[in-house]
Amino acid sequence: MAAEDDIVPLSAPIKTKNGDTVTSIFIAKGTVISIPIRGLNRSEEIWGADAKVFNPERWLAEDVLSKNAMQEHRHLLTFIDGPRTCLGKQFAIIEFKAALSVLIRNYKFEFESGKEDMELGKFPGLIDRPKEMSADGPYVPLRVRHV
Repeated sequence: MAAEDDIVPLSAPIKTKNGDTVTSIFIAKGTVISIPIRGLNRSEEIWGADAKVFNPERWLAEDVLSKNAMQEHRHLLTFIDGPRTCLGKQFAIIEFKAALSVLIRNYKFEFESGKEDMELGKFPGLIDRPKEMSADGPYVPLRVRHV
């Protein structure tokens, strides 16, 4: 919530419906401000034309992002950034890496027999989930075996 009246400059000018060019926005005291994290994490201006495509290789190269890239961990705003960053960010990242390493080391993941060429898509929701395109919900048939 805005603590006082302020004028916020825009990173690029925009044109209004009536043709005026706007370079800043007035924010009145008490205005609730939200950051469109999902939109920024999928921004073509930041990530390029394939921003909405699942492409894990994009994080392997150092020079894949535009000059407008965010500074947050791997340039994602999932945990926000700066002085108000999520207190559990480092814990969540370390916990995820630890759990993933145990799963990969101890289990083999494969699609069910005959399903190797299934078409995968997204099941939209608060959090997008993977789904087999012929399934009704967020379902991907996997066989998990202990190795």
